[in-house]
This record gives sequence, structure tokens and C-alpha cells, in this order.
Amino acid sequence: MNRKLSAQDSRNKSLAEELSSSTMKKGKKVLVAETIKEEEDSQDTLDREINEYYDYEADREATQD
Repeated sequence: MNRKLSAQDSRNKSLAEELSSSTMKKGKKVLVAETIKEEEDSQDTLDREINEYYDYEADREATQD
């Protein structure tokens, strides 16, 4: 009977480790997805700022002429 409990404990431990690693992988995927979204948002902000600067420069040159 001890062997049966021991085998069941081993199985439970394996399942717990598998679930833990699966959760860890999901956590990493979420972290990577969040990082990618933040980078895209940063790039969007940068693009918008660059466009605003060029618009400002174009307006400034147009008023100087």
C-alpha cells in the first residue's frame, strides 16, 4: 500500500510541476505580449511626435514665405 501512495504522490508531484511550468510559460507569453504592445505604443507615440514636428516645420516655413 505504501508503494501505491508513493506512486500516486509522484504522479501528483509531476502534474503539479507540469501545471507550474505551463503557468510559467503562459506568464512569459503574457509578459512578452505586453512588452510588444508597449513597444508598439511607444513607436506610435514616436511616429505621431515626428509627424507633428514635420507639420509644425512645414507650417513655419509656409508662414515665413
